[in-house]
Amino acid sequence: MGLRVSPEALTGEWSLSFADIDFANAKPAGSRLGLAVQLKFFAAYGYFATAAAEAPDEAVSYLAEQLGVSKVDLCQYDFSGRSGRRHCAEILCHLGFRRMKRADRAALASWIATELCSGGASVAAMMKAVFLWCRDRRIFGPSRKEMERIVRSERQRFLESFLGGVADRLRSETVALMEASLVDPDSPTGFHTMKGDAGEQRWTTCLPCLIGLPSSRSWICRAIFYPLPARPGSIRSFGGSAPKKRRRCAATLRGGNWAFIPFS
Repeated sequence: MGLRVSPEALTGEWSLSFADIDFANAKPAGSRLGLAVQLKFFAAYGYFATAAAEAPDEAVSYLAEQLGVSKVDLCQYDFSGRSGRRHCAEILCHLGFRRMKRADRAALASWIATELCSGGASVAAMMKAVFLWCRDRRIFGPSRKEMERIVRSERQRFLESFLGGVADRLRSETVALMEASLVDPDSPTGFHTMKGDAGEQRWTTCLPCLIGLPSSRSWICRAIFYPLPARPGSIRSFGGSAPKKRRRCAATLRGGNWAFIPFS
């Protein structure tokens, strides 16, 4: 099965209360384990499982033992069927959750921007944190697809703000030479002199481009001491972008995009 769970988390997050057991036992015998799995899965991760394979095997065995049923019952549970969807709605009521409101959505977006985007986490990691944020506030958010759209939107907004700030600190002559490296990427100081893989960028591959910049040492020092976020994940791929893709960026962002490469 999917996720793994430690012995400590097993007893702490997957133990059924008396109320939980009564809640599950009120259902037909064949669906009790499936409902219990959804109940504790949601309580642990903040979202519902879509298939039996997502539930940790140890947790399924532990829940079956508490209910006095067989693990095999879970194979017959329809996670996406009508009864499964009805059980999810009943679980939300049982746990005291409410639907996300406009104010909640705004608060979530603000939290993503201030707490997650600057850390450089992947979209998947940010999604996990977002679901836990909602869980801790007893809020049931929109679909997973919509949650991902919110996360990606805030990442893009942060990226534009960050790169715009970097670009604003560059001198006009520096920006002009950076732009020239994109217009003629195959020149001795052009963009193509650097490696294409963003993960392999080193000073030895960046210096040929930097040599042609005025007072490169001074702007490098300014950039180093500029309060940068901890390697934003959304910026790591810039080094592998084609010059023509960079030229499509907004003019106010291209300078920050280019300037950040040596530090990513």
